[in-house]
Amino acid sequence: MNKINLFLDDVRQPNNVGWNDDNWVVVRTAKEAFEILKQGNVVDLSLDHDLGMEIVEHPTSMTMRGKYIEGYNNYAPTGYDLCKWMTQENVWPSGHIYIHSSNVPGRIAMKQLIDRYRPEPESEIIIHEDF
Repeated sequence: MNKINLFLDDVRQPNNVGWNDDNWVVVRTAKEAFEILKQGNVVDLSLDHDLGMEIVEHPTSMTMRGKYIEGYNNYAPTGYDLCKWMTQENVWPSGHIYIHSSNVPGRIAMKQLIDRYRPEPESEIIIHEDF
């Protein structure tokens, strides 16, 4: 199984936040990220918080028996929703988690959740603020 770095953002490319595009697999939705993380081959993960708006059929964003259920309040699940899923399912990248969101309250909430529940507290969480 090939190891990958996963970049979650609905608009930006990795080079927009200082990464080399060639080193990252880009996904645009939390559902896509969820499906890839389940495979267990993600090394580094870079997260955005706000992932755009979409009309969804389900009233909540959650997991049930390992299946991702999308949506709440007509908004796409956020990077924070993905972090909640990672804590619920205990699925984590093997390397670093980077938060590149410009949404200050969102990135703080994601960092707090990761810091509290990630089983490897020595792993580095970097918040990119330079864009």
